[in-house]
Amino acid sequence: MKNKIIALTTATVLAATAIYAIAAPGTDDDPLVSLSYITDTLIPEIHAYVDAKVSKGGNSSAAESATFKVVDVKKGQMIKCGDGCEMILRMGTGTIVASDKGGISDVTT
Repeated sequence: MKNKIIALTTATVLAATAIYAIAAPGTDDDPLVSLSYITDTLIPEIHAYVDAKVSKGGNSSAAESATFKVVDVKKGQMIKCGDGCEMILRMGTGTIVASDKGGISDVTT
């Protein structure tokens, strides 16, 4: 009787292992994601997302800050600029204090 229980348990474990191995996801018969799902659903969604971002100019806050503004600065006043800022001194003189990282370019002729 004990041998029958061991044999039946062993057979059940082997059968369950075989069924799991055959039906494991990610095989050619049962892929995790099908190619048709990628080509029919994901790629068009990605294209639509990218097209929407490009037509809006990317991040809306970046598009708003991409405008130039004329600023009057009186003698003794200071302007602090962030990363990627562009300044053009239209008249007069000015002093620039750069950070330790540098990044100041003089493009005047």
